[in-house]
Amino acid sequence: MTAVVLDTSALPAGLHGEPGSDVVLPLLATAVMSAATWSETWQKLDQHGVDADRTGNRLRALGLRVEPVTEADWMSTWTSG
Repeated sequence: MTAVVLDTSALPAGLHGEPGSDVVLPLLATAVMSAATWSETWQKLDQHGVDADRTGNRLRALGLRVEPVTEADWMSTWTSG
């Protein structure tokens, strides 16, 4: 199965049963987030009173992977113009 890259809005929407949660939740087993996106997501969860550490552990247990982002990564995707 192909990995799906999640953005910051996807996880909270999925966890709170917002529209689209029926799409997000089944994807967790193959989902990937960048470390930068995970940091932003963790902060949002914490701001809303969610135990972000516990939630993160549960999400990783379901299969969510957090991948590093290097300078080479972003440089390879950026184009001028």
